[in-house]
Amino acid sequence: MRNKQQVIAMFVAAVAIIASCLALIPALPARAEGLGERVITWSQEERDQNLAHASIGVQLGVTSEAEVKKSYPEADAESFQSISDTIAALAAGKIDYATATEPIALLYMRKNANLTYIKPALYGVDVSMGLAKGNDELRNKLNGAIEKLKADGTVDAVQKKWCEDGDYDLSDVPVCGDGEVLKVAYSPTDEPSTFMYEGHAAGMDVEIVMRAAYELGMRCEFQDMNFSAKLAALSAGTVDVGIYMVDTPEREGSMDFIETIYTLDWVAMTKTDAQGTGSVLDNLVSGIKSTFIDEGRWAMVLEGLLVTVGISLSAFALATLGGGLLCLMKRSGKRVVVAAANGYCSLATGIPVLVWLMILYYIVFAGIGIPAIAVAVICFGLEAAAPLSSIFVTGLEAVGTGEVEAADSMGFTRRQTYRRVILPQAFQRIGTLYAGQLTSLIKATSVVGYVAITDLTKVSDIIRSRTFDAFFPLISVALVYFVVILVFSVLLKALIRRIDPRRRDPERILRGIKTR
Repeated sequence: MRNKQQVIAMFVAAVAIIASCLALIPALPARAEGLGERVITWSQEERDQNLAHASIGVQLGVTSEAEVKKSYPEADAESFQSISDTIAALAAGKIDYATATEPIALLYMRKNANLTYIKPALYGVDVSMGLAKGNDELRNKLNGAIEKLKADGTVDAVQKKWCEDGDYDLSDVPVCGDGEVLKVAYSPTDEPSTFMYEGHAAGMDVEIVMRAAYELGMRCEFQDMNFSAKLAALSAGTVDVGIYMVDTPEREGSMDFIETIYTLDWVAMTKTDAQGTGSVLDNLVSGIKSTFIDEGRWAMVLEGLLVTVGISLSAFALATLGGGLLCLMKRSGKRVVVAAANGYCSLATGIPVLVWLMILYYIVFAGIGIPAIAVAVICFGLEAAAPLSSIFVTGLEAVGTGEVEAADSMGFTRRQTYRRVILPQAFQRIGTLYAGQLTSLIKATSVVGYVAITDLTKVSDIIRSRTFDAFFPLISVALVYFVVILVFSVLLKALIRRIDPRRRDPERILRGIKTR
């Protein structure tokens, strides 16, 4: 009865949350027309005066971050992980301006009449490709291939295809099916240069590197990651090439670059006063369609969910084994062993799990070739083992000595005493805490996108970058996490009741022992 009441209460809470979200659904922005007429033109002096003391959003790690801080030292430069996060903050009124390349600014303007950008441009950049340090042979080959593509007009045609025509078809790009693999790092949120489209890498720079690889008799293997992760992957040598990058003196210390492929202007975007349109129902239907239906995004959400659940359950199983081993070490009575266990627990819990994840992926396992998902399982499993060990110790110490003495008097072996007396009672006492650790682990896995894993949270980032809307992807992912955690909480509570000695079948109760 109590379990049914809890499920009903959780269901009511979910309905209340959904109702609250519906009340917050934003009005759809009006479709943008006449983009050229909407671009704001200022003199350079007027532009600099307006930006000098404003809040300006920049993408973490890209050149605009350093340029804004250098050109406008008194401005409030706020760094975001992706361009979609930057412009979402602008659309929400959190910042005054956002920096973006001109093609990206035009894309957002087409989708949202509230956004525009300012001329003249802030600065121009030469777009290139980054390579792992010291790979001169590959750099020379890529330089030759890119030079050929520029000379025969292929690069210009690719730019027109993606930026002007909006043609996202890659079926005509030749591929060497049995060629040597070229590991390419790309951002899945920088449309139209690099982004994820219908579940695969797409974009102007993606096509250019694919055509260059074909010229070299190679085939591309793409890994999606945010910009800061791309820099770390190149520095660690876990990928061969990073596309859509700019050569800077700072970056040359840890990676190499090929010659310039093309040039781009960075501009400052701002928000206008255009009013949204549509009823709540229209906005709801449109939001669900763009989030789940268009381009088969429901499949991306499902795949991301499976990745999240798979990593969480595998890591939790590893954490349970590791926590049990640490528990035995803590109860061994040997000072050296106990000190080692306590030292490990302090180290594991004293450093953020994201830092551990990046250390393992970019340093410890950098040259071994272990898949990113396996690294994530190891990281979260080892990190979660520390708190689980303390929970296990607490549960074992809570079992009274009288229970153990009673088992001994009945002739139980030590193993039988642990399996049939101590462990069931200990787990019954710590079951809620044990279930809570799984809940915490599921939520903690939301950072795996930093190491090129497309989990549920990463999928929401990708969808936001394609729909130009933050509300529906984020709320949808939040509800999915809520349902997943609710389901696993109910299942674990059912398991706890199953092994509770007070709820056993009377025929299975040990003779001479009464339930209370």
